[in-house]
Amino acid sequence: MSTKKFDYESLQDAHSIKTYLVSLIDSIEKGRIILKSNGEEMAMRVDDLMKFSVQAKKKDGQNKLSIKLSWSEIKPVIKEERASSMSIGS
Repeated sequence: MSTKKFDYESLQDAHSIKTYLVSLIDSIEKGRIILKSNGEEMAMRVDDLMKFSVQAKKKDGQNKLSIKLSWSEIKPVIKEERASSMSIGS
């Protein structure tokens, strides 16, 4: 399976960043995220179940907030035989 990577970094004011975040929320609700910059484009389908992590750091007057979303576009397939052989007991 091939790997595609999209990187973007720039200095922005708070209002511009809010616009990006609102667009990201809208894209998640629609089930598809499309990223574009400098002729590069990446499209990703969004799953209902996503891993969400937040990291924050303060050091010497510098602040950092990292937000990470991860998910799989490939849904795991449970074969009928495996599902029917499961049991729960006490």
